[in-house]
Amino acid sequence: MKLIDKIHDGYMAWTDRLWLRTDTDHEAAPPRMAWIVLGLTFVVFYCCFFYGDTEPLINYEMNFWAAIFRENGGPLTFYDYQMMMVRGEPVGLGVSGGNYATYEYLMYVILGIWGLPLWLIYGLKGLDPVDYLFGRIYGKAVFAVALAICIYLVYSICLELGLSKQRALWGAFVFLSSALVFVAVAMDGQADAIGVVFTLLGVRAYLRDRKGLFLLFFMLAIPCKQYALFVFLPLLLLYEKNLVRIAVSTAIVLLMKIPQGLLFDKSSESMMIMHDFNKQIYERMTVNGLPLMLGFVPVTIIVLVIPCVIAYLHRVPEDRDERNRYAIYLPFLTLACLFSSFESSSYWYLHLTPYVAIMLVYNTGELRNNFILETAGISAMLFGHYGMRSWPYDPVWCNESVLGRIVGLKLDEGSNLMAKFATAVHLTKFAPACYAAYIVIIAALLIINRPSRIRVTEGANFPPYAYIRFAVNTAVCFVPVVLYIFAAM
Repeated sequence: MKLIDKIHDGYMAWTDRLWLRTDTDHEAAPPRMAWIVLGLTFVVFYCCFFYGDTEPLINYEMNFWAAIFRENGGPLTFYDYQMMMVRGEPVGLGVSGGNYATYEYLMYVILGIWGLPLWLIYGLKGLDPVDYLFGRIYGKAVFAVALAICIYLVYSICLELGLSKQRALWGAFVFLSSALVFVAVAMDGQADAIGVVFTLLGVRAYLRDRKGLFLLFFMLAIPCKQYALFVFLPLLLLYEKNLVRIAVSTAIVLLMKIPQGLLFDKSSESMMIMHDFNKQIYERMTVNGLPLMLGFVPVTIIVLVIPCVIAYLHRVPEDRDERNRYAIYLPFLTLACLFSSFESSSYWYLHLTPYVAIMLVYNTGELRNNFILETAGISAMLFGHYGMRSWPYDPVWCNESVLGRIVGLKLDEGSNLMAKFATAVHLTKFAPACYAAYIVIIAALLIINRPSRIRVTEGANFPPYAYIRFAVNTAVCFVPVVLYIFAAM
């Protein structure tokens, strides 16, 4: 019996070191094995999905260079060149098909720089990198690199908030293990992660009182994704009450709009297409309204104005701790309300995720409630998407992935396995209830994490909550992969 007891005690000590403790501090950082499992999980999701909207992004990486090196081409011909490629007009060495260019030019410069190796390997030979496994993996990897930078910035922002290094590492772990990160980057492979990088750089500069860098990074963030503007304005209004300086600062941040307007002819067909696309996004964002004034007032505008008014009416924070609490809460409030006010794409929630992750490790006075509510709320939202917006999660997107190469199954594009699954398990029927649960839970999180309620307590016990949340998120996001594997059996 003594031998058995020794074996048992040794095993328990080993698992304790492996999963819970890596140093002698009472609040240990996530252990190495936890990071390894999380990293492998992300890689599995990355290798199991190749979403249809990722292919046009890789096309942009290629056609950026094809536009430059074609006859009578150049960097400023990209929009027109991409339009010709979408329409199948054989010009130069570009990749046909894909989508029209609807981002601002800065995004295409970033994608083009990343895509240069693909151009050298495939483009010069007139090949489409999407036809090759390495081309798909590398082309999509730009978003994983952007995510890695985001992870570091979440860690860095936690340090700026005065959290310990160990707790900051938990913030990074919680961010990476979010179901919204799995969906937006590993599965859907969307460009939002690039915009989030600049936004987080701006927030960190704000916390460091580097006002010039704060303006500079948001000047770069807004052309990448317009949602950065909704983070910038409340933060600006929190510390600046002079209307002239508010107007000047906002104008500086929007300066990147000027080169876009000067370099590209607004009356050209490609620019009109971009304008129409942005108009469609605005209409989508403002589709829900209240019967006020003339009969219809967009809910989105209301929920965006409210945080700005709150920030402006609030006195300038007297101490650093108060300023820090508002610097995290205001983006959380604004983006949570924004993405609850209209039918948001699954990957847009990535813009909200850093502030949720930071709040989970920042307000440890509500540690248990925060982890339980966040896990339940995001799961409810994803189940609602499975029921009502099934196409981004359909197993058909496994066809061209590494998993698809291994399994060898090519699902028909009209198979709609996720939609059929959602109908069979009644997710389609109860999707509105799932969305309602998400709204209520987000509202509860906003209430219990308001700045006056944020408390940093000692000895926070992160592992059980973080690991259970990670397991639940993995299980929820793994549904499309499981459906694909079952279809192959």
